[in-house]
Amino acid sequence: MPIDYTSRDFASVKSDLIVRARATIPEWTSTSSPDFTMMLIDLWSYVADVQNYYIDRAYTEAYLDTATQASSVRAIARLMGYQPNSRTSATATVTVSNSSGTIEAFPKGTMFLVPAAGAKAAVYFTSTSDVPSGGIPAGGSSVVPVAEGRWVSETFSNFNGEAGWAFPLSELKIVPNSLTLTVGTTAYTHTQRMHEVGSTAPVFTSITDSTDTTRIVLGNGVNGKVPDAGSTIVANYRVGQGSVGNVGLNAITTLIVPKVYLSITSSTAASGGTDSESIPSIKNNAPALRRVQDRAVTLADYKTLMLGFTGVNKAVALSTVSSGAVTVNYVALPAYPDYQNQALTVSTLYLNATAGSPNFGAAGDDIDTNMTTFLQDRSMIGVTVAPISTTISLTDVYVAFNSVVVKDGHYQEVVKSGIDTVVRALFSWESLDFNKPIRLSAILSAAQGVEGVQSVFISNLGAASGGSSVADHTPTATTSSAVSLPVLRTITFAGVSGGIA
Repeated sequence: MPIDYTSRDFASVKSDLIVRARATIPEWTSTSSPDFTMMLIDLWSYVADVQNYYIDRAYTEAYLDTATQASSVRAIARLMGYQPNSRTSATATVTVSNSSGTIEAFPKGTMFLVPAAGAKAAVYFTSTSDVPSGGIPAGGSSVVPVAEGRWVSETFSNFNGEAGWAFPLSELKIVPNSLTLTVGTTAYTHTQRMHEVGSTAPVFTSITDSTDTTRIVLGNGVNGKVPDAGSTIVANYRVGQGSVGNVGLNAITTLIVPKVYLSITSSTAASGGTDSESIPSIKNNAPALRRVQDRAVTLADYKTLMLGFTGVNKAVALSTVSSGAVTVNYVALPAYPDYQNQALTVSTLYLNATAGSPNFGAAGDDIDTNMTTFLQDRSMIGVTVAPISTTISLTDVYVAFNSVVVKDGHYQEVVKSGIDTVVRALFSWESLDFNKPIRLSAILSAAQGVEGVQSVFISNLGAASGGSSVADHTPTATTSSAVSLPVLRTITFAGVSGGIA
């Protein structure tokens, strides 16, 4: 008799087995539970059900579109040549005072602490450079740059000399861009693009899996220098918490190794801390990077290549033509989850700490230093690539509600707070993009979805606080010479009625 291969669960397999048994053994007529044959059929059906479940799961996890497990998604993305973004550290500065009569050395790697409070765990910060001129002056103070994370050093002895050898680090939640490696007396530098270096280059790369374990990968004999057998390898790195490190003003209050004559007088708000790239983001970016085949022809190709560059979260490419020569101008930005809080009080942001303050914190030297070369190498002959600017101008956006009708039984202040929250979410770093219109309908829809709202009307969506625009708002565009992003300045309410005042 034909086999129905669509029978995959317990009930359908059991039904098929009973039909087959009756056809094969006509004299068997009992189908009650105590019957021995029925017990065997139940057991076989159970085994088939479990087996088919695992077959389905294996099939599902083999394709990027249907995979649900982080380990599967990351593995498939790497096969496509895409390296998912890892966590980055928030950065800040701490002002440390010295009340003693002598200069106090303050070396790189000194650790600070944001103490635990309630349900919030402690957050470590580490100084990223030595205080110059020998240390903190007597009776004075110094500004110390810090990055979120606990500093760790571990040693691996007697390297086996094998090409392509990889070894796991002992800690979880490592910040990859903090990794440094010393092999014997040679400093190895970290790269996410091992395939681009020569066989004698002292570089290494790292791979972070779905369990947050990081493995160091050394040279394979073709790309990257293979250390000599017996070498001693020292790895230094920070263990971080990603976006948890975006702490507020003056939150860093404690020196891990206190000295009575040293005290923390202030600290800036920390920004730039991000978590590992999400599964939806990987699923979106990996196929796009695969399609461009590591070359840039269209402006969309440039944007895709930048988004596939480790650490980049937002990108745009524009072209200009002068006397027949084509220039592609670009902006590539790291994730900035604390964007809303910073942008509320400033008009300009910077990509790196040297350009000014406030800044994007851990933008990463790789983005700042190597992006132009990365794109230029993948461009057509005759095309010149150049960054637009490290300065991001913020353009004002104001939203005014002239009527909010609250349903019976709901407090007006609670409803207003809910509207404020959902509207601000539309202006978060994840929601914003270059040259993206701000839709009036999106704001109305978000506000209307707040519990307790009966109806809402907007009297202004625009660049002026006292305006009367009730149309979609087009923010200042990013051009080949200037970078612009919108920032929500205020949300105001008038004509709130109904509910409980």
